[in-house]
Amino acid sequence: PRSARIKTKMVRRALFIALCFVAVVRLSHTFSLPTVPMRSEAKYSGVLSARCARTQDNFQDRRTAISHFGKLGSQVLAAGTLLRSEQANAAKAGPKLPEPEWEALIADGKLSKKAFRVLHDQATEKPFTSPLLLEKRAGTFACAACGTDLFASSTKFDSGTGWPSFFDKLAGVELETGNVADALVMRAEVHCDKCGGHLGHVFDDGWIWSVPTNKRYCINGLSLTFKP
Repeated sequence: PRSARIKTKMVRRALFIALCFVAVVRLSHTFSLPTVPMRSEAKYSGVLSARCARTQDNFQDRRTAISHFGKLGSQVLAAGTLLRSEQANAAKAGPKLPEPEWEALIADGKLSKKAFRVLHDQATEKPFTSPLLLEKRAGTFACAACGTDLFASSTKFDSGTGWPSFFDKLAGVELETGNVADALVMRAEVHCDKCGGHLGHVFDDGWIWSVPTNKRYCINGLSLTFKP
């Protein structure tokens, strides 16, 4: 009887081990990953080389992009510093001529109502509507209200923005210094030093067009007259 009990225990253990083995095999088949066909050594080497080349190209593109934006950021910061250092003597923009003189300019036909709204009320003309966009003769651009010389024709350039653009100003132009909103967007209001008429804005993005001063005076054509 003792030997029979030992044999029975051994059979039970063997049966238990066999059942465990079958269970493990079934589980391994259930959760196994799909097999991937093996490539030939030459083909695999070619695929690996192509992937490495693409990785290197992407890495180089990223380095180039980071370098480009880094330079752009430094130029923007430098532009802001230049703008703050070169702002002129006007703490606040606004008409300097008495109201009766403005009214007389309109009554005498020396100033159109549209030009009045730009110079006096700081309106902005629609882009690509000014005849001065096509003006390429040598001369001087002056204030439409008081005749003060503002920009030399030699500083005019085609920015493609729809408004006459200049990369430098004459002494008759002053910049507003007290406008916080303009300072936040890296620009300053430009107006006539004599009459205070609104002309437009100056931006420090002239480097886009490779102009000498890195500045773009974006001016309403209605605020200007041209003197050959």
